[in-house]
Amino acid sequence: MNIDEILEAPENAETAEELEYWISSTNNKILRGDLMIGIMDIDEAYKIPAAYEKLIRCGKNEAFEGLAEWYAYPPVGEADCQKADECYMKMMELGIPGADFTLAQFRWFKRRYELSDSEKAESLALLDEDIKNGLTEAMVLKGYMIADGFGGYPDIPEAVEIFKKAAEMGNTDAMFELYVYYSTGNGIPEDPEAAFRYNAEAAEKGHDRAMMNMGSFFATGRYVEKDINEAVEWYKKAAGKGNERAAYILGVMYCSGDEIEKNTELGLEYFEIAEMNGYDYDAVQEMLELYREQD
Repeated sequence: MNIDEILEAPENAETAEELEYWISSTNNKILRGDLMIGIMDIDEAYKIPAAYEKLIRCGKNEAFEGLAEWYAYPPVGEADCQKADECYMKMMELGIPGADFTLAQFRWFKRRYELSDSEKAESLALLDEDIKNGLTEAMVLKGYMIADGFGGYPDIPEAVEIFKKAAEMGNTDAMFELYVYYSTGNGIPEDPEAAFRYNAEAAEKGHDRAMMNMGSFFATGRYVEKDINEAVEWYKKAAGKGNERAAYILGVMYCSGDEIEKNTELGLEYFEIAEMNGYDYDAVQEMLELYREQD
């Protein structure tokens, strides 16, 4: 059956199975770029919300999450954050695991400038149970909110204490935030030793931006003795984790031969990796043209 036939079919287990297959298949087509290159009809993509809604009527309440994500981050058309919020609220009412954190996260990243004071307070409260249960991601999110003054006045010292608790439990985003605050002295006394320690720990645990920082530290001699070879290794680790800036820097270093052995072919590869991972297109193209001409 095609999607129009499925949407008109009785609301039962068989229809739910058809819908789940169609939604999965259609989302995979979008992810691989079929919509972007024009081999997928845009009208088909616009039928995804109706498919989720039909799936919910077939008794599949977990489809609320997919519907919420569609409204919040649609691959076509405009986001409808109010409808997404309503879906996340419904997930909470149904007791779907993780719905409270997902709603708080969504409100912070997508709606924080339009929320009422009561909604902000509610969002903060949503995190408390997850924090009690040791969810470090909830701790970090609450730290962001408190530092920003979400639902009140900014309280960076309190946010830092929350980040410390999350860092002690192994959360690398918390470690990175502590590096930022201790290195800048924003709202707390500057502490270079603590800044480097937290960044180094996050890098060792695989945080790509912390790895990128380690490369910069060894390249410039900040916090540590300058060591270009060590810098390159950290940049490679960061690039391997998808850090586009680290890949771009490696491209410049290898193509220019600045302080390391020149390897234009490898440098061009890193520029392409940087672009693929989201680095500024024009900047990468400029470097590719420059060094291809010199090669």
